[in-house]
Amino acid sequence: MALDRLGEEARDIHADPPTRRIRLKRVGGLGLRVPVRIGRESYPAEVDLLVDLPEWRRGVDLSRQNRALYEALSSAEGPLELARATAEALLEKLDYASRAEVRVRLEGLRRAPPNDSYEPYALEAFAGLDREGETLERIAVEVTATTACPCTQELLRTLFRLRGLESVGLATHTQRARFRLEIAAHRIEGVGVEELIEVVEGGASSPVRAVLRRPQEAGLVLSMLENALLAEDAVREIAFRAASLDLPDEATIRVTVRTQESVHAHDIFAELEERVGRIREIARLGGE
Repeated sequence: MALDRLGEEARDIHADPPTRRIRLKRVGGLGLRVPVRIGRESYPAEVDLLVDLPEWRRGVDLSRQNRALYEALSSAEGPLELARATAEALLEKLDYASRAEVRVRLEGLRRAPPNDSYEPYALEAFAGLDREGETLERIAVEVTATTACPCTQELLRTLFRLRGLESVGLATHTQRARFRLEIAAHRIEGVGVEELIEVVEGGASSPVRAVLRRPQEAGLVLSMLENALLAEDAVREIAFRAASLDLPDEATIRVTVRTQESVHAHDIFAELEERVGRIREIARLGGE
């Protein structure tokens, strides 16, 4: 028998009714590897494709899921657009599903000042869609930056003053920190990856760079010390900066940071999650 006739001759087990008739919330493939375009560059990405499964169907059509992704790849620009287009295609191809979810994850590189060095970042995009038209989209970036401790800075100033010595001024301990900025809304448009990264770097004590000439390195350290921030300060600053982006008031901003402490044997974590409208209201009331 020719292989191309097997699909016609063999019963489709996936379409059979299951022994235990109960709906499954999410079924599908995880970690499909595809190239995703961001601007002029393409990066290898991992994509999760998930749909719900009704109680009367035994399994999902995995090959149709994958074809939905590949068809969306031909026209989608960027991870969020790919997630959105693939979710729409999943509901078109799998008529038994009432909801589709697509998650795209990748590690990217951007050229950053002052020396056009390649700086890494992580990006995650998510799109969820149901047949009633309800949507949820998320886009998140993870960036390494720094924090400098204002508490120790003040302690050192006070210590030197009490000893009658010349102040050490800006001295304090510093650390690299991993920041994540996530935006969630029914629809996200007009917000680019570069914008999100700039918001994170602008809200930290300073960015980090792969290539720095010696005077530039001194300038970056000085900038860090002049902008000493607790982890708690940094997540607030990033959230307020993100609220100035072109986002609807009902969008949600989530910011997290994990600092690799230089004077402690453990890491420090802080998290903020709030609606954009609420952050803007606080800013108008002077709580900047």
